[in-house]
Amino acid sequence: MHVAIVVQPAHGHVNPMLPLVPELLSRGHRVTYATGPECVPAVTAAGAKVITIPARVPPMYWPEGANDERVDGMLSALSTGVGESLPILLREFTQDPPDVLCYDLTTEVGRILAKILDVPSAALVPHFAFNEDLGMRDAIAIEEDWSSQDPGWPWHRYLAAMEEIAARYGVTWKDDALDGTAPADLNLVLIPKDFQYKAETFDERFQFIGPLDNSRVQIGQWAPRNPAAELLFISFGTLFNNNPQFYRTCFEAFGDLDWEVAMAAHKLDVAELGPIPSNFEVRPHFPQLDVLRNASAVVSHTGIKTLMDATTCGVPMVIVPPVPMCKLIARRAEAVGLARCLDPVTLDAETLRNAVEQIPHDEEIRLGVKRYQQLIADCGGAKAGADALEAYRG
Repeated sequence: MHVAIVVQPAHGHVNPMLPLVPELLSRGHRVTYATGPECVPAVTAAGAKVITIPARVPPMYWPEGANDERVDGMLSALSTGVGESLPILLREFTQDPPDVLCYDLTTEVGRILAKILDVPSAALVPHFAFNEDLGMRDAIAIEEDWSSQDPGWPWHRYLAAMEEIAARYGVTWKDDALDGTAPADLNLVLIPKDFQYKAETFDERFQFIGPLDNSRVQIGQWAPRNPAAELLFISFGTLFNNNPQFYRTCFEAFGDLDWEVAMAAHKLDVAELGPIPSNFEVRPHFPQLDVLRNASAVVSHTGIKTLMDATTCGVPMVIVPPVPMCKLIARRAEAVGLARCLDPVTLDAETLRNAVEQIPHDEEIRLGVKRYQQLIADCGGAKAGADALEAYRG
């Protein structure tokens, strides 16, 4: 079986799905994986054949506030990437058609490509799933403080552009994946079903295979400088980390603690942050599982992969959610006892420090994390995902 996977070049979308690659390869299947240049090294390391497409994920978080111009720029970049990527993908897959095409739920080029090729397709869902009873499109890309004379107009331009791109290839496109009105025939959802909002409304089209074990595809190794010290991991992901003040607040909160701090800054210019405390190690990124296996607590924006990895490793989380989709995840994480949430608007060093010092000793959180460790273990992971794809293709 030839499995094609198309995922937007965001580490929070690519990395959660990578363990499917070695699992499929170990069963004798071929895997071709298309994504943008930033994520190619990780995909190559997983063993897939790589197609590099000119897609990029533009900034989706503006600490100074969202407005029409910024949202329009973001959506224009997304639609431009679709238009530029389709000819490349069609050239490759017309010559070597896949037996099944898997696309990340937010990767519109994958949905359009499946229609053009007219091949069986499956959605890969790294976060909450959406169906006819639960749609969250409006919560994903629009900031709560976005004020506009006509809040819909950037979306109108985006929708028109996407419809025009699809029409060039004789197919139709509708903005219906994230509002739940057109689920794929097979949806592989990378969270436990217990974590899903309105879980009881999801039928057999949705396989909740849980988070996938990344240990086979992790790049690099890491060990704490002082194994005897408590370790704090700070990670604000790759899309929402352009907020230097947040990192300065972390320096103020934890700079004089006995804890060791590993802080992932991704593309942030560290020089903007000022002097780095001696107990901090700041890198663009860390081998996340190596850090989490040693950590006592995590501070995060609530990337769902980080949340699931931390839970798997038994580590509680303090969440500072910057955007609506993160707040949806954070609210659920707090409700099931995996984390404590802080308001990013009123956040200060003292509040953040107190939360981190208290959470390792929070009995409710300890029990919640333990319960979810078992739920995750029972999901099946990459093996369940490969089983589902094989059954889907008969």
